[in-house]
Amino acid sequence: MSEPLVELDGVEKHFGDFVAVRDANLTIGQGEFIAIMGPSGCGKTTTLRMLAGLDAPTNGEILHRGQADE
Repeated sequence: MSEPLVELDGVEKHFGDFVAVRDANLTIGQGEFIAIMGPSGCGKTTTLRMLAGLDAPTNGEILHRGQADE
């Protein structure tokens, strides 16, 4: 397998005392198609916003082609 395109490593997002995403780990490789599914309020949109760079994770790392965003 080649180097992953995107990796989430222990990603968390807190809004005050509320934890929207807790310890998310995900690896997306070249040519893969993924779906993020779950009930309302489980952190799907927050995770996508972090992947897009619109929100920064509170904890953990998001890597694009092995490099952390600065």
